[in-house]
Amino acid sequence: MARDLLIVGLNHRTTPVALREQLAFPETALGAALGQLKSVPGVHEAAIISTCNRIEVVACIAGEPADVGGGIEVFLAREREVERSAFATTSTCTTGGTPSATSSASLRAWTRWWSASRRSSAR
Repeated sequence: MARDLLIVGLNHRTTPVALREQLAFPETALGAALGQLKSVPGVHEAAIISTCNRIEVVACIAGEPADVGGGIEVFLAREREVERSAFATTSTCTTGGTPSATSSASLRAWTRWWSASRRSSAR
C-alpha cells in the first residue's frame, strides 16, 4: 500500500497566539501524545513539532489525506482539550500541494528526512 507524508499544522500566520498556546505540547507530554497519535486510523509514523510559532503533525499515512487529516485534528482537540471548531478553519493540511509556504517548506524538509531515514534503515 502506498504511503504519503501529510502535515496538519497551525502557524503564526493562520492562528492567534492564544490558540497556539492552548494547542502547544509541553515536552513532557510529547511521548504519550505520539503514542496516541499513532492510533489515529491511517497514521503509521508521526512526529509533532510544537514551537512558539507553530504546531505541526507530520505523519506517514495510508488512506485519504482528508480523512486522516480530520482524524489528526480530532486527536489535537482531544489531547489539548480544545474544541476542534476553534482551530479547524485555521489549520492547514498538506500532502504536497502548497496551501501555505510554511507547510510546504516543512513538507519538503520532512520529505528529505523521511527519505534519508528510509534509505538508512533499509541497509
